[in-house]
Amino acid sequence: MNIDKTIIEQCCKKDRRAQEKLYYQVYPYIMGICYRYFISGENAKDIANITMCKILMNIEQYNPEFAFTTWVSKITVNTILEEFRKNKKHQNIEYVETYYDNASYSDINHYLIDADYEQILNWIKHLNDTEKKIFNLYFIDEYTHGEIAGMMGISEGTSKWYVYQIKQKIKTIIEQSNLTETTKYSK
Repeated sequence: MNIDKTIIEQCCKKDRRAQEKLYYQVYPYIMGICYRYFISGENAKDIANITMCKILMNIEQYNPEFAFTTWVSKITVNTILEEFRKNKKHQNIEYVETYYDNASYSDINHYLIDADYEQILNWIKHLNDTEKKIFNLYFIDEYTHGEIAGMMGISEGTSKWYVYQIKQKIKTIIEQSNLTETTKYSK
């Protein structure tokens, strides 16, 4: 997504036509982020619209030294997390102080790096709401465990534990899909 700087400048002056142009250029990008966090398309659209309003209302705070997509992405993720906190959907978080890591998960890390968009969406469908949030924050948006802990109101250990649990689920999904494909081709 490449936004013309003049559109941003005009949006800072509250030019409605520039705001409309920006909306049509940025909205698909925002929706892509929202769909990773929400199963419901309606929830994703609601958050995307709220995010777009925040962008337009605060566009003069954008620092042109940084990529516009980075700024938009941060606002989108923060809006999503605000909505989760507001609706108290993260009450089902299991709090732990220790987690277990295992070297056998290097294969999962390899799959995560090489996965295409459709595979990632399929994996996300198998995760609960909290796992989806942490999966997106850690693997897609590349936040640290400390940052995730601060955003979600959990400890770093809990964040690490969730990443471990997510890797276990994804490993099972990958193993099941490989078994299914092997069975399908052996017939």
